[in-house]
Amino acid sequence: MTTNPSFFITTNQIIIICFNTALLHPTKKEIPFFFQAMKRFQRYGVCLDPAKKYNVLDKIGGHFLDHAIELTKKGKKFTIVLDNIDWEVRAHDMREEHQNVSEHAVASTLVFDRVPSDHLPDNGPQEDIKTTGPGFFLLSDDELSEIAYRYRVYAGRIIAKAIPKLSFLADLLPKHIPHQYSEEMKVKSEVFTLPVLMKNEKKYADCVNVMDTYEDWVHEIHTKASGNVGINIPPRPSGRPAIHAPSRPDQPSSHALPVPDPADPLCGVKVPCIGDQLTRVRFAGAKDLRAGAHTCKDRLDHLYPFRCAAWHTKRSFLKVV
Repeated sequence: MTTNPSFFITTNQIIIICFNTALLHPTKKEIPFFFQAMKRFQRYGVCLDPAKKYNVLDKIGGHFLDHAIELTKKGKKFTIVLDNIDWEVRAHDMREEHQNVSEHAVASTLVFDRVPSDHLPDNGPQEDIKTTGPGFFLLSDDELSEIAYRYRVYAGRIIAKAIPKLSFLADLLPKHIPHQYSEEMKVKSEVFTLPVLMKNEKKYADCVNVMDTYEDWVHEIHTKASGNVGINIPPRPSGRPAIHAPSRPDQPSSHALPVPDPADPLCGVKVPCIGDQLTRVRFAGAKDLRAGAHTCKDRLDHLYPFRCAAWHTKRSFLKVV
């Protein structure tokens, strides 16, 4: 009779299993002992010290920020893409004082543009909505024909991959569909994950706090990229700049082009914020709450514009398909 050696575990594995079971899920009363145990196990190389872990994460995040600063020095622009994260922590034994807890957070990334947009006009609407006909928004015959061609290419790739007998068709399909930005799309995408903020997008106070954090990051990137150390170093002229008038209910000032302020060290810097419809509405309203602030940084002028991303719509469409 032979014994399968996979049924046996070593003493070290038993220690690690006990550590994961007993220490990685501590109760509130066990948290002080949890940190003491982590420090003790850190000496034996089982885990990291709690303080050391956060130092390592800060160093990794600082490395990403340095790379973003180098790209900014080269004149590249970036966009902040964000979305809310919601989850529920269920209580094992529910009591009056111990209920399920709903947690909320905001995850965001820096995405550098591969296609430059500096040549595009940014001085207001390009068409009068009252006189613009439906043909301006609908696809033309040439565009519909191009879309049909691309669909055929995509379908051919799927068929060649899914049906082995038709795999020879892959050699007949174009590797890359040609378009006006073919060269730009060959460049690697530069995406940097930002720290997760434990804030709730449904609360305006939390949205303002998130946007203040974004302003700090934008200032840090641009000031270091320009060679300045610190934020708001250039001296401001005497007197306070004029306070913007409060916006109308039907048109928040957050959607209006920010007025350049010569006293602003980042005059002319605009970082778009891309999110779902909830993000767009909440952030626009949160910025409107700061319309009466005295400085561009406090008014959140460098976060503009706010745009919707249709990823939820695309996901719903793919569910149906």
